[in-house]
Amino acid sequence: MLLAALPVLLYFLLFARFAVNIPFGDDYAVLSFVLNFTNPHVPAKAPLLFSQHNEHRIVTLRMVLLLFYRAFHRIDFVLIALLGNLGLLGITALFSRMPAPQTLARADPFSPSWAAAAVILPPSYLIFQLQHYEILNWAMCAFTNVFVLLFSFLSLYLLTRFDTVRAFVLAIGFSILAAYTNGNGVFVFFIGFAVLLLRRKFRRLAWWAACGLIYIGFYFQGFVRNPEHPDVAALLKTGLPRLVEYALSVIGSFADFGQNGGPIPILAGLVLLAGTAVALKKGISGKNAFLTSALAFLLLSFTANTVTRAPMGLAMAFMPRYKLLSILMLLLVYFSALELAGRKKTVILGFTAFAMLFSAYSLYANYRTVRDRGPVLSMNMVEWSAHLAELPYANAAQAEAILRTASVRRVYRAPRALNILRPRFPFGGIDGGQTAELEAGKDLLFSGWALDDGGRPSVIVRRGTPMKEHEPAARPYGSTFIGKAVFRPGSIPGAETDFYGFPGTDRMIWEFRVKRGDLLPVEGNGKIEISFFARDEDGQETVLGTRSIRYEGQKDTGK
Repeated sequence: MLLAALPVLLYFLLFARFAVNIPFGDDYAVLSFVLNFTNPHVPAKAPLLFSQHNEHRIVTLRMVLLLFYRAFHRIDFVLIALLGNLGLLGITALFSRMPAPQTLARADPFSPSWAAAAVILPPSYLIFQLQHYEILNWAMCAFTNVFVLLFSFLSLYLLTRFDTVRAFVLAIGFSILAAYTNGNGVFVFFIGFAVLLLRRKFRRLAWWAACGLIYIGFYFQGFVRNPEHPDVAALLKTGLPRLVEYALSVIGSFADFGQNGGPIPILAGLVLLAGTAVALKKGISGKNAFLTSALAFLLLSFTANTVTRAPMGLAMAFMPRYKLLSILMLLLVYFSALELAGRKKTVILGFTAFAMLFSAYSLYANYRTVRDRGPVLSMNMVEWSAHLAELPYANAAQAEAILRTASVRRVYRAPRALNILRPRFPFGGIDGGQTAELEAGKDLLFSGWALDDGGRPSVIVRRGTPMKEHEPAARPYGSTFIGKAVFRPGSIPGAETDFYGFPGTDRMIWEFRVKRGDLLPVEGNGKIEISFFARDEDGQETVLGTRSIRYEGQKDTGK
């Protein structure tokens, strides 16, 4: 239907117009995974693949990243985000099968189009709208938050609607994919266990339990709580009223349009919970097991979100990525009403009109945010390349190291429209202590190491102390040139792993010999400072450090 395709087309047109190939937030973590996994000096690949990311084990995303890298020899965050958003089509298709077949047959025997409108129009307009804009244009967020839902619903659909061995095996497979896509995917195991138990399918229950205990046991093997996230003590301190407020707000967050609180989302959450309770009381579980199991999955996801995020504050309930769950909860309540209502036409007409109006208002309220996100990320990267801003990640220094290495190895390439050159940051170090003594008739030997992504760094030595050490230096602050260090073959221990991808790791050690005559004019005894600068081919310099030289006979006064 053209009317159902309209919001889908508009959604992907906005994606094509505003998506940018720039990492954001946890995108840096997955980019780091690709760098480590493709590093031949890191032999243990499986632990990297299954390692924790916060509370999750994002194995499926990592496998997709490796496939993308193998196919394109680089990571493109637009393509990953596109794949994640295509998963919304799969969720919409599954929701079109949410009502039981006999329910649609009774919708209107004389007009099959009513049945089609009931299952296609509301999901199309409510799923493909801009309220969950983080999913639209954030690569990692799009894949993990969408595909955990798709895999979970697929598993429950196969388990509740089909009775074949093939469908059962596929249901187990999709439950594993769900668990290793995002943390809430583990709930599929418990829901599936309850479904099989209630249906008295004990042989399949034994297989389901055995497989589930294996993959969930492996999931929690060596599990470590993120120290930056609240623990149980923080949850208890939150207090019951605030927990209830948060739970209702996150369930009804679809009714929030930027206010981040207030009575409207709480009221919406109460309505959805009341609708679920009424549906269960009227026997929806016996009429539609797929719908009931999907409701259970969303309720467990909301519970987990409340337990782990409520101590961080009420604003977490209104994060755009969580609003997709709220929208899906709204759709499930609608399908429950469609199953149980006597006048199905009224339900279909009323909710379809609401879905269209909601989608239009969401476009109006969120368009500017979607439009501006790309330019904001682009400007941030431009400012970062000019040393004026940090990258948008919790650990900015770590994000910078990841982006440098990814750029050098061509794993990631910034959009050419930004006119950003590959970052060139000469860096290195100096051996020995801060002070050395120059004796008469002898030389001083300083040594260290230096690298640059251009492969041909040099080390300049000058008299004087720069303003800041280990930072890019615009000019040498008026210091006097002494000489240049000499590079020789050799590498510091671990350099092949730590600096994999940088050329010159086999010839990174430098030496500089200081003679008394190099420091003239000097009379008698004294103490001077010399500074070491790493320079790249473009003339950009980084201060490696400073050393003090004392002349023979000079006593250290502590100054």
